[in-house]
Amino acid sequence: MGEKSIGFKRMVDIHEAVSYLEALAKGFRDGRIVVEHGGKTLDMEPPSVVVLEIEAKQKKDKNKFGFEIAWKNDAEQEGGEPLRISSGSGELPPAA
Repeated sequence: MGEKSIGFKRMVDIHEAVSYLEALAKGFRDGRIVVEHGGKTLDMEPPSVVVLEIEAKQKKDKNKFGFEIAWKNDAEQEGGEPLRISSGSGELPPAA
């Protein structure tokens, strides 16, 4: 599957910015984030563990707060072998 991306940058009032953050937080809580813009749609299902990166910068005339939340799709989709656990008498299903 090729790369898909949606970019968005514009001036908004603080209430609109907070609304986007709240919608994002709800998506993480619900386990599904759908981003739509300019006729494109990305549908993501984040796992229970993600990589969180936060950066805050302050310059003379500009403040910046950035964060990135990243994850990889499960190893099976990447071509890796799933983990299997056995009691010796039978195989258990792959661990999620």
